[in-house]
Order: sequence, then structure tokens, then C-alpha cells
Amino acid sequence: MIDLTLQDIRNLSNIIGDTNDGISGADIKRCLADAGIEILDDGKNQTRYTYTIGLIKRDHLYKCLSNEFEKYHSANRIIAFLNVVMDPGRYVKQEDRRKYDYLFEHINKFLRLKGYQYDKSGSLMEIPKADSLDDVDKLINDMNSRMYHRALHREVVKYCGKELLRKDNYDAVFEAAKGLEKRIQDMSGLPNTGEGLIIKAFDPRSPFIALNSCQTQTEKDETDGFIFLLKSIFKMYRNPAAHKLKCDWKKDQTETLDALTVISVAHKYLDLCAEVRKVGR
Repeated sequence: MIDLTLQDIRNLSNIIGDTNDGISGADIKRCLADAGIEILDDGKNQTRYTYTIGLIKRDHLYKCLSNEFEKYHSANRIIAFLNVVMDPGRYVKQEDRRKYDYLFEHINKFLRLKGYQYDKSGSLMEIPKADSLDDVDKLINDMNSRMYHRALHREVVKYCGKELLRKDNYDAVFEAAKGLEKRIQDMSGLPNTGEGLIIKAFDPRSPFIALNSCQTQTEKDETDGFIFLLKSIFKMYRNPAAHKLKCDWKKDQTETLDALTVISVAHKYLDLCAEVRKVGR
């Protein structure tokens, strides 16, 4: 788990409660409540004759988070709060996208020094720890920005995020392709590998995993196309990498992201699939 100090919590509070780019005080309170964190008095008071301004939102957030941190001597609740804040579902309105982009960039800059970051799906993942702010800026602003705009599936980032940030294109593509294979194995329970796994898992006569019911010609064509996509990924990215020397891998970063985008598409279709049966069940 992430090791945080009170100064770290202050820095996070300043980011989230930034006057111009952070979320509103009302949104902060909603996020605190959703994370199960006690909302302390912010000092605001209004009577018939007087009005007390109270704490500004970043100071009030720090008060609530630091109280939680010192009460439980743990950063778990703070991370739970960050998970709520970084949930992209909170920023579906077009006018909220700028706030999300700001939070995504700056919270990840901070977390990069701790060896963590959020992906575009809002999932917290472990990555190589940055040694300096220059390292943070270089990696986060370059590679993470490109990953963000490619909308890589969380399963791709899970298996190749560290390699991609290290600009190890060979390992990034190979690990992502192996991750796709492992997901199909996990969903079906089958020990098969490669094309044999795909044929067995998606056999329309007796499938372990099904994209649809294969009742209409359209459904059959869609299933055939998905199977063809999976076979193509294995032939293009998994099998060559397994048999080619790392020094002979010539794909640059753009070509690597292209490959990972294709693998992401396969994962997004797997999200729509149903587990019809499973070995061992």
C-alpha cells in the first residue's frame, strides 16, 4: 500500500481543492462521504447578523483527511478517497472533463514518486518509482498522455504498464498478448495455449466463452470476426515475440501503442462475453 505522510496529504488536498482547477467544495464533501470519511466542521457560520467564511476547501479537505489518517494510523482511507475522486464516472458531463484531466495529470505526477498511478479506467496500479520530479514530468507527460488518449484497456495496462513506462516495447507487447491469453484461460478454465485455446474456448458448437448466442447469421459473423481477431493478435504479436530475439524487435513507441490498441479492442469484446461453462465447474 502507498506510504503517505501528512505533507503528502497536504499536497493531495491542494491538488484536489485547487481554487481554479480542482473540484468544488460540495463535490469534495460528496467524495468524502462516499469514501466513508468523517466530514468535520469547516467553520462556516451564518446568523441573522453575521457570517463566518470558515476554511477554504483545500484546508477543509486536509482537516478531514489528516484527521482520518491520524485516527487510524493508516493511509487506506485516504486511498479509498482518491479512488472515489478518480472514478471517471463522476466526470461524464463535458464541462467536468477539464477537471478530470487536471486531476488525472497532477495526482499521477504526485503518485509517480510513490511508484503508483491511476489508469484511465480509474484503477490504481503499481509502476516503476520515479527518482526525481524531472523523471515524473518526462514519463507522465509523454507516455501516460499517449496511453490515456489511446484509452488502453485496464487489462492491457495491468500486464504491460511498467514495461511501457520503461519504453521496453518488446516486453510491453509480449506481456499484453500473454495477458490476453491468460484472461481467456481464466474465463474458460482451459489449459490450452495459442490458437488451440481460441478454437476450443470459442467453439460455436460447444463454447466455454460466448460473445453471443450464434443464432442469426449476423451473430455468427460477429463471432467469426472476433475469433479471427484473437487469432491475428496471437500470430502478429504473441508468437513472433516468443520466437524473436529482443534485440531484433524493431517496433517504435507508436507501433507499440498501435499493437496495444488492437489488444485493447479484444479485451473490450471479452468484456461483453459470457462464460458459458468452465473446466472444473
